[in-house]
Amino acid sequence: MELGSCFSYWGFGNRRTLAGPITSMTGRRDKRLANAGGFLYYFRMNVNQPAIEPIRFFTDLADANGLIDLFRTLPGIHFFAKDRAGQFVAANRPSLLRNGLRSEAEILGKTDHDFHPPAMANGYRSEDCEVMDSRTPLLNQVWLVYDYRNVQEWFVSSKIPLFDREGNVAGIAGVMRPFLETIDASPYRPFSAAITAVLERYNEKLRVGELAALSQLSISQFDRRFRSLFKMSPSQYILRVRINAVRNQLSRSDTPLLKIAIACGFYDQAQMSRNFKRLTGMTPLAYRRTFTLSRSSQ
Repeated sequence: MELGSCFSYWGFGNRRTLAGPITSMTGRRDKRLANAGGFLYYFRMNVNQPAIEPIRFFTDLADANGLIDLFRTLPGIHFFAKDRAGQFVAANRPSLLRNGLRSEAEILGKTDHDFHPPAMANGYRSEDCEVMDSRTPLLNQVWLVYDYRNVQEWFVSSKIPLFDREGNVAGIAGVMRPFLETIDASPYRPFSAAITAVLERYNEKLRVGELAALSQLSISQFDRRFRSLFKMSPSQYILRVRINAVRNQLSRSDTPLLKIAIACGFYDQAQMSRNFKRLTGMTPLAYRRTFTLSRSSQ
């Protein structure tokens, strides 16, 4: 679908609203969420303020593409949109660069499976389907995201369903932002030192107690709060960072698997290979054949 002709795709002309309170990361509850032009538009119902009709405003616009173009220019915000089949129909520059691309034409019509191993792509697709099937937004989800160089970073992601003029789900739109750079990221800040330690020392025998001490928490407090915020245990996070280090080595060198395993904090090659396939859906050798340095240097 051409971006210039996706008026109805983005929901313009559709006065559909999503009823019910939405709880944001800050804990405040918004009473209505309007899907106008495919953008999240919050507004409060306050008796001390005049009533507003943002839906009518957006539907009366002659051209929606200016709003879409605005998302292309937002610094530090990764914006993307996909159709019902999971094919990209729009992406701004930060999203393109994260995938090693230079122009939007390179991503149009492609899916997450063109850029990520099967297990990871399936995770993104599963979340997209959840948003489309439920017809409701999925806000402020924390993801450990990898770019085309296998550099990993925590992002806060929000996705909304997009509707056509008949009210049918046509796809999803989403934005991501680094959680430590957001004003509502305070629950995550105490874990900054622990996260950095894992990223820098994944090849060592890291213990959860040491990470808890860096966060000035007891082991039980650290484990409970980490699971609640990041949707995984500290040990699972350490494993994911190590697997990502393996991915980086596989795509950038011909180093034997045993040496990669030891360098990335695993006991032996068998332990590495078993966990690698479980988390990526591919064996290390299959990954090496598929995701090569030549593709990463696009």
